[in-house]
Amino acid sequence: MKSWIKKIGAIIAGVFAGGLTIALVESLGHAVVEGQTLFVIAALGLGCAAFVGGLVSRKISGLGYTAWIIAGTLACLSLVNVFSFAHPVWFVPVAFALLAVGAAASLRIGKTQELIA
Repeated sequence: MKSWIKKIGAIIAGVFAGGLTIALVESLGHAVVEGQTLFVIAALGLGCAAFVGGLVSRKISGLGYTAWIIAGTLACLSLVNVFSFAHPVWFVPVAFALLAVGAAASLRIGKTQELIA
């Protein structure tokens, strides 16, 4: 398979896996908490999404930088959400920091898996 097709497929799969992760975390959050605490759950969901999406994209493509593409894509998509309805002032910086932490963690775990294999 051509290299660029594999990279694009890995990014699409990573964004899809990240989206499913956000949906799962936020669904569980809505079942357990309410009010302003849901924004904490949403921010944590973004970090988890960057982690899961980064792992998926790295596993498929074999390239670490795809984790940052996933985190950047999720950041852009979350900005759409932020501008759609009111969020606390702290949400955007915290969510973006957790996106970066999730992407970095997926790179670290991905390298560890490569050493073991």
